[in-house]
Amino acid sequence: MEKKNKILVVDDSKVILMVLKKYLTKQGYDVVTIDSAIEGAEILKKEFIPLVITDINMPDITGLDFLLWIKKHSPLTKVIVMTAFGSDEAKEFVIKNGGINYFEKSSNYAQLDDIIYETLSRKNYQGKIKEITLFDFFQLIILSGKNKVISIEDQKTNKTGRVFFKSGKMIHAVYDGLEGQDALYNIMKITSGIFIDENWKEPEAVTINLPYEFLIMSIAQKMDEEKGNIKDQIIKELEEDSNKEILIVDDEPSVLKIMQMYLTKNGFPVTTTDSAEKGMEFLKIKHFDLVITDVNMPGVSGLDFLSWIRENAPKSKVIMMTGTIEDDTRIFANKYGAINYFEKPINLKELDFYIKDIFSDNTFSGNVTDVNLFDFVQVLSLSRKNKLLVVTNPIVEQTGYLFLKEGSVVHATFGEYQGEDAFYHIAKIKDMIFAEGIWHDPEQITINISLSNLLMKAFRLMEEEKEKSNDQSNNKVEIKSSLGTIVTADLNYLERALEEREARDKANIQKYQIDETGEFAGIIIGKSIKSDVIKNMVQFNMAHNIVKSMENSLVYDEITLNITFSEDNIVEEINFGSLFKGTTKKGLKVGDKIDKAIEMYGEPRFGSEEYAVWEKLSVFSKSNSIINSLNLGTI
Repeated sequence: MEKKNKILVVDDSKVILMVLKKYLTKQGYDVVTIDSAIEGAEILKKEFIPLVITDINMPDITGLDFLLWIKKHSPLTKVIVMTAFGSDEAKEFVIKNGGINYFEKSSNYAQLDDIIYETLSRKNYQGKIKEITLFDFFQLIILSGKNKVISIEDQKTNKTGRVFFKSGKMIHAVYDGLEGQDALYNIMKITSGIFIDENWKEPEAVTINLPYEFLIMSIAQKMDEEKGNIKDQIIKELEEDSNKEILIVDDEPSVLKIMQMYLTKNGFPVTTTDSAEKGMEFLKIKHFDLVITDVNMPGVSGLDFLSWIRENAPKSKVIMMTGTIEDDTRIFANKYGAINYFEKPINLKELDFYIKDIFSDNTFSGNVTDVNLFDFVQVLSLSRKNKLLVVTNPIVEQTGYLFLKEGSVVHATFGEYQGEDAFYHIAKIKDMIFAEGIWHDPEQITINISLSNLLMKAFRLMEEEKEKSNDQSNNKVEIKSSLGTIVTADLNYLERALEEREARDKANIQKYQIDETGEFAGIIIGKSIKSDVIKNMVQFNMAHNIVKSMENSLVYDEITLNITFSEDNIVEEINFGSLFKGTTKKGLKVGDKIDKAIEMYGEPRFGSEEYAVWEKLSVFSKSNSIINSLNLGTI
């Protein structure tokens, strides 16, 4: 089974580690387990791991200490915190300080698997965009600064073009056998379609080197030159609109008859049917550019029909009709991509105007990842259109709404917040999902400042809160569990523990370092005498490790160190075994391969797969050429 992702699990319970490793490995994950936060931090210092699952209640250094450390030193690592005795206070702390999710140990592990999958597959920003021009969409991708491959599907010809962006710069385009600027020009001529945010891959060539602004000016000028006679252009657009086919679904025959007569008179080919089931059959046979469906119908409802269309006929736009627009209907319609809803009795003139507007609008739709919501808001503001953006924080399952009227943000809601406060709380969401909803006028105007001032104010508040959070993270925070016990969160605690360990490790490196020329811990091969060796070993706090002291050797079993003497008590050899922690000056250690030793020290005087011997240094292996002992001395 192909491994999905690497996960680090940290818990002081050996049983929990064993169970989680077995379960998650079975799900296809590459799982590393460790029983303390400090060991987990050491692993993250050496390699990037996309996800950490950590217990809260651990001795000495808690999971909350570890969370704070990860967010500072490995900010791209996502963290799921688990505990057997959680509390609302602990959960609030985890989410506020960058934890992605919070898992109760008593929960079903299948639920944990769902959380992991959703966490690892989620990008920082996920957006569902309904109507945007290619000019604006490409500007949005450039603002993101990301590596992107965007495919553009022309709904009229079913041809697909691809545009490559690297670090926010457009570098390559392909379309219908063309490359570079010629391909980009033909892509920009597509009047409507769908875009897809594909996985990044390097293009075969870099064919575009001009800044986007120059490219767009050149393409716009060329398009203007090709348009020619305005009258001919208008006739062409009207002809294209008249080819757009509409399917109307309603269980009331009179509604079908009136709508068909009016829209047909205005140049649209219209097909009608009296049930969603029949509508599905029509859509299986042919493509309809627009489906207008009633909500309340016997059998399959209009909302279920909408869901089916999104799955089986995603290129068809959908307008909903209903006697009364309930909040649940509005939410469902937004979720499943209806472009608008009209309240019965329908104003046919208004509907006709809207249909002509959407058919004549050269816009695209699709899903995009890792694009900042507020870059999107700034791009939308330039279009001066009315837009409703639905923003969701998937961690706490809370939804907010941004209303843009003629390009200005006029209202925002998020939970209990409204206006500028709501906008600020939306801006703080680290992992968000946003989508275009169906526009309707807000109940009130709560924002009266310009978008630039609104953004600057939000970012200033975020910086102030970040500084305040950094100040607080330097202090010890106490959080109660559901049992009333206290769990601490202290960034400095883990920082200090790591610094102390690093200092000890540096001292140990010097203490345990082997000089390949024949010296260790002040003991020199062929010169040091036994009494001096014993003094040196006491100085290095190793005297207590002596297991045997004989005339011709000293054995320090806890570190598998054996020092051999000649008949006149001069050091002849020092042997370092499997438990020895040190390295040679060049960095060779027990556990390395003999091949590595040869790379470091050149061809040995003599050797095999089991040993290699140089002037004063020798290495030995019991299996697979893995060094199990090093030796200083002349052989």
